[in-house]
Amino acid sequence: MKKIIVLLITFLSVYQTYSQRNIYIGEKKYFATDEWDFNLVSSEDFYFKNIQLSVLKKGISRYLMLSYPARNGTAGNRIFIVLENDETITLTQKVITDDVDHKNQVLYSISQLSYKKLKESDISRIRFAVEGESYTADNQHTVRYEGVDVFGNKDHTYHDVEEAETTAEQIRKLDDFN
Repeated sequence: MKKIIVLLITFLSVYQTYSQRNIYIGEKKYFATDEWDFNLVSSEDFYFKNIQLSVLKKGISRYLMLSYPARNGTAGNRIFIVLENDETITLTQKVITDDVDHKNQVLYSISQLSYKKLKESDISRIRFAVEGESYTADNQHTVRYEGVDVFGNKDHTYHDVEEAETTAEQIRKLDDFN
């Protein structure tokens, strides 16, 4: 019986260790989802072809972190998120900007209503500005086919089947960590 309890405790502690991700910005620690790669729709800069997004949690606050190459300048004060269910979220409160490992990391505060929307539908596309130049980036693990598919569905979105968890699934799991 003792062996079963020890194995169970070991399994649960290993599961929690590998399920959470911590990010440090300045001296603060945040729980975070994995980073999701988003490809820029068009960029003439050879080093600026994609960005990374993740959702962070500290206490009751939630943040979206945008990461991109540091040589490109400062991110704007607004970011627009397009969800797969065609709803949009606008984040306007830039909280922290940090430069780490040749990357700019910008945190935007997420309201409770926006956070609820992020848990219900995957992120399809984002729009943002760096040094006044606007960019659009698509979720690398989502492909949107315009028109009608073989089943007659209009504008149907397909996911990469190798993707383990969608953005919404990871965001829902973030609430499990303190």
